[in-house]
Amino acid sequence: MTGGLEGYDAVAEANAQKSVLAIHWSRICERLKAEVGEVEYRTWLRQITVGPVDEDEITLYLPTRFLRDWVRGQYGDRLGTLWNAEVPAIRRVELQVARPGSASAPLPADGAAAAASA
Repeated sequence: MTGGLEGYDAVAEANAQKSVLAIHWSRICERLKAEVGEVEYRTWLRQITVGPVDEDEITLYLPTRFLRDWVRGQYGDRLGTLWNAEVPAIRRVELQVARPGSASAPLPADGAAAAASA
């Protein structure tokens, strides 16, 4: 009878992790806005979505290769520093191009604040 609950526990744990990541991402976004300004943030960083955490690495997604490369060159180190300050276990940030129709539901930068307040 506990077999059904194991699947529920895994889903509940995944949802809890997404909520925690949303709170951290919201804080990081606020720091980035304060550092680079609203216009720069909206132009280059707002489209970042948060993907999975794998050991000490978090994956962030951007919609295009151009944006990914530009953000990596301009903000890659800063994103790593901010994530490590927020979650010391995260030591690396991987920037990837999001695949359309991806099975995972990444956390958008603008939606992170809403998730954090829920």
